[in-house]
Amino acid sequence: MKAREGFEALPEIIKRVNALEFNDYTKEYESSLMFCSNKAYVNGAWMAFQEQEKKIDEANKMNQKM
Repeated sequence: MKAREGFEALPEIIKRVNALEFNDYTKEYESSLMFCSNKAYVNGAWMAFQEQEKKIDEANKMNQKM
Protein backbone atom coordinates (compact mmCIF):
# COMPACT_ATOMS: atom_id res chain seq x y z
CA MET A 1 0.00 0.00 0.00
CA LYS A 2 2.88 2.38 0.69
CA ALA A 3 3.97 2.18 -2.95
CA ARG A 4 0.44 2.94 -4.10
CA GLU A 5 0.26 5.99 -1.84
CA GLY A 6 3.49 7.28 -3.34
CA PHE A 7 2.20 6.59 -6.83
CA GLU A 8 -1.09 8.40 -6.19
CA ALA A 9 0.85 11.42 -4.90
CA LEU A 10 2.60 11.95 -8.25
CA PRO A 11 1.42 15.20 -9.92
CA GLU A 12 0.22 13.63 -13.19
CA ILE A 13 -1.60 10.86 -11.32
CA ILE A 14 -3.31 13.20 -8.85
CA LYS A 15 -5.01 14.88 -11.83
CA ARG A 16 -6.50 11.61 -13.04
CA VAL A 17 -7.03 9.26 -10.11
CA ASN A 18 -9.95 11.08 -8.47
CA ALA A 19 -12.59 9.46 -10.69
CA LEU A 20 -11.10 5.97 -10.24
CA GLU A 21 -11.24 3.30 -7.56
CA PHE A 22 -8.51 0.77 -6.81
CA ASN A 23 -9.61 -2.86 -6.92
CA ASP A 24 -7.62 -4.82 -4.33
CA TYR A 25 -8.49 -8.13 -6.03
CA THR A 26 -7.32 -7.24 -9.55
CA LYS A 27 -4.72 -4.72 -8.32
CA GLU A 28 -5.90 -2.25 -10.96
CA TYR A 29 -7.78 1.01 -11.07
CA GLU A 30 -11.39 0.87 -12.25
CA SER A 31 -14.07 3.28 -13.37
CA SER A 32 -17.83 2.96 -13.57
CA LEU A 33 -17.71 4.76 -16.92
CA MET A 34 -17.85 2.61 -20.05
CA PHE A 35 -14.74 4.28 -21.49
CA CYS A 36 -12.36 6.24 -19.37
CA SER A 37 -9.02 7.40 -20.77
CA ASN A 38 -7.84 8.14 -17.24
CA LYS A 39 -8.25 4.46 -16.37
CA ALA A 40 -5.94 3.34 -19.19
CA TYR A 41 -3.42 6.09 -18.42
CA VAL A 42 -3.32 5.41 -14.68
CA ASN A 43 -3.18 1.60 -15.01
CA GLY A 44 -0.32 1.85 -17.50
CA ALA A 45 1.55 4.24 -15.25
CA TRP A 46 0.83 2.00 -12.24
CA MET A 47 2.37 -1.02 -13.98
CA ALA A 48 5.46 0.96 -14.95
CA PHE A 49 5.74 2.38 -11.42
CA GLN A 50 5.63 -1.12 -9.90
CA GLU A 51 8.36 -2.36 -12.26
CA GLN A 52 10.60 0.55 -11.29
CA GLU A 53 9.95 -0.13 -7.60
CA LYS A 54 11.07 -3.76 -8.10
CA LYS A 55 14.31 -2.59 -9.71
CA ILE A 56 14.94 -0.11 -6.90
CA ASP A 57 14.27 -2.78 -4.26
CA GLU A 58 16.66 -5.20 -5.98
CA ALA A 59 19.39 -2.55 -6.20
CA ASN A 60 18.92 -1.68 -2.52
CA LYS A 61 19.22 -5.35 -1.54
CA MET A 62 22.44 -5.69 -3.54
CA ASN A 63 23.87 -2.56 -1.92
CA GLN A 64 23.04 -3.88 1.56
CA LYS A 65 24.95 -7.10 0.84
CA MET A 66 28.12 -5.14 -0.03
